[in-house]
Amino acid sequence: MKPPTEKSPIPRHSLRQVLLLAVFLSLGLLQCSPGQKASKEESTPRIPPPSRDTLAAQMGHKDNSTKPPTVEPEKVSPSASTHFQGLFKGKDATGLPALGGQSPVATVLFYSDLECPYSRRLITKAFTLAKKHPNRIRLVYKHLPLPFHKNAHKYATLVECAQEQNMFWEAVSHIVGQPRTATVTVHSLALALSMDEQRLKGCMDTGNTKNIVNTQIQDAKAQGVRGTPTVFVNGVRTSNYLTALSKVDTMLTKSKP
Repeated sequence: MKPPTEKSPIPRHSLRQVLLLAVFLSLGLLQCSPGQKASKEESTPRIPPPSRDTLAAQMGHKDNSTKPPTVEPEKVSPSASTHFQGLFKGKDATGLPALGGQSPVATVLFYSDLECPYSRRLITKAFTLAKKHPNRIRLVYKHLPLPFHKNAHKYATLVECAQEQNMFWEAVSHIVGQPRTATVTVHSLALALSMDEQRLKGCMDTGNTKNIVNTQIQDAKAQGVRGTPTVFVNGVRTSNYLTALSKVDTMLTKSKP
């Protein structure tokens, strides 16, 4: 009879490799990408504390009443006239929407999907940096609406139409500031930002802005960009948007004149 074989302990270096792999995978999950369909952050709903009805159901008591699902209303945006006060709003040399300094030290170009939670997080942080360093940083926006986000292409077209009224960045800010259960429409955006609704609707009905969005999607493919957000700082592609923005902030803070 063979003596029982002892299980060898996991070598320390193997455990270290597993931990490093987990870190790299977590960094990769800081994007929305076509292969993943929907990220865990997007697909997992928040679980509220159990209500009286829930407890009753768990105890075997049936509640035959049907309640419609709740949809969060849109939040009210700050005054459009003051939201980006003191920041240059216009287009860069290539015709892309730009926000920030006219002679910046750092130019942050990013591909974004307005339904992607990571893009929303990036945009919020980027706006904070633009207000902190108003003359020394410039934000440049490119569209990459992903096919599994049902409103992403519509939102991209909508903010491009808002650009016709010099409200591109206000429209972006309004959309990313909404709960993800809320749907922004032409009417709600025009109402929130005091825009010309008929002009906005007329723009949406034409194919011009859709062509702009589709061209930028092709630009992303040509650059090998598949997920959002993808960030370029002074023309150099970064691997992690959180780290990239943090480094830009540190650089601009240390080099203040």
